[in-house]
Amino acid sequence: DGLDRLADIYAIERSKADTAAWAALPPEERQRKEDFYRGQQRAARGFLHMGVVNLKWLNTLTADPSIGAAFLFEPLRGKAAFLVLSCLELLLGDACKKLRVQKPEQYGFDLPLLAGQVLALQCQLSRHPRFVEALCSEPDYSDEIFQRALQHLQSSHQAALETQLAAFLARAAEIRGGAAGAGAGGSGRGGGAGSAAPAGGSPPPLKRRKSGDFSAGEPMDTEEAPALACDAIAMPGEAMPADQLDALYAAQLGPLTVTEYDSTVPGGYFKEMARLADQDSGASKKKMRQLARELADMHPGGKLALPCLGTAAVFVRQDAARSDKMRAIITGPQGTPYEGGLFVFDIFCPAGYPSEPPVMMVYNTGGGKARYNPNLYADGKVCLSLLGTYNSGHTSEKWNPSLSTIYQVLVSIQSQILVDDPMTNEPLSETMAGTAEGAAKTAEYNARLQLLVMRHAMCDLLAHPPPGAADVVLPHFRLLRHRIASTVRGWVRAAPTADLRAKLDEQAVRLFTMLAEL
Repeated sequence: DGLDRLADIYAIERSKADTAAWAALPPEERQRKEDFYRGQQRAARGFLHMGVVNLKWLNTLTADPSIGAAFLFEPLRGKAAFLVLSCLELLLGDACKKLRVQKPEQYGFDLPLLAGQVLALQCQLSRHPRFVEALCSEPDYSDEIFQRALQHLQSSHQAALETQLAAFLARAAEIRGGAAGAGAGGSGRGGGAGSAAPAGGSPPPLKRRKSGDFSAGEPMDTEEAPALACDAIAMPGEAMPADQLDALYAAQLGPLTVTEYDSTVPGGYFKEMARLADQDSGASKKKMRQLARELADMHPGGKLALPCLGTAAVFVRQDAARSDKMRAIITGPQGTPYEGGLFVFDIFCPAGYPSEPPVMMVYNTGGGKARYNPNLYADGKVCLSLLGTYNSGHTSEKWNPSLSTIYQVLVSIQSQILVDDPMTNEPLSETMAGTAEGAAKTAEYNARLQLLVMRHAMCDLLAHPPPGAADVVLPHFRLLRHRIASTVRGWVRAAPTADLRAKLDEQAVRLFTMLAEL
């Protein structure tokens, strides 16, 4: 979050450096940019301070063998591996060009020091083979970034870390070479050994172009961009007209909009939610009557029947033994960066329901790695006024025991969070709408989001459909695969940088391989 704010600050400083163009801006737009600039400066200081302190604590804690052992098992192992790789890419990859702010010390930003702390954490945990394997299995693992890290340690004369990193790289080369074959080492970036593979076998290893092959930090010249690898994979059958597809989707999946499932099976419910439900008897008659009425209304033909079209649909699963425990599957609406993805949410209605709102968490975040929206956190938190998890000054947006329902919550998520420009949900970002800086930020944010959607709201679900969603996953993707393939190709072509284009194309190949086999 702190580095993201620095990139925003840098964008405004670049604009202000062209004094003639800055003076020529309409006063209202210039003022909006100044306000945004000052707001991001304040936010950067706070986020970077918290980030640096947390990183120091992680290094301190993992140095203790008994505490460090916890980072060798899920979910901490995957989260720590993702943290290391994402930080190194931001600090040492081409994205670091966007961190060249004026007077970085005012934000507590010291790039060499911060990179050194991340590498210290990585080397400390990489003494254990399990963590080395976790790093190597991450789809964003980059040989090139680690070579830059090695150069950074050499130039800063950190001999001990340099030796440890060199040993890690030797072990990583063995692991990735054994997993991907001889072709894995020549690309500079890995093909993502940990990515979901289609049933019946793994797709061939993919080579991602090095960011040095063309400028990954600047907009791409699409006329000179390489051909798409995903274009080589065709979907079987013919694409249907939109109206016929929607009708077929409603006919096949409509009867599945409201059904029962067992939340107690592995993966059937968010662990934190299950613990919360265990503390509640769930026997309130008022609550049970309200839930029975709401679920009846959401059935096909009910007063508030859930939408079920190829362009947007919602499905609800109720635990057969505990009707206050539910799982919802919301499809990404057409025309958004979420299009075609399936987003799984777990819902619990506490004893005070409907006097108090339900509790809700997003389930499929790749083990706590994917933040789909400023209001959908990687740890599962859902920020929404209706749920009482977002501060809104408008009474009409808050939970009303007499009027508010689970249906309203689900539709609000689909229409207010899964939107075409999710950055507008970020405080201050809406003030940059219509500006060059805002457009550039939206393009990059959406491209990174589309990558997460393909990985965790498409491929992960195809490989491992969670309980309560299995009956939706296969028909959803089978019916919509032509539309999804067309949309994803558009995402790849529209990528604002070469590196993002390469990542999107790589993931699209994996997705298309899985879709073609349905």
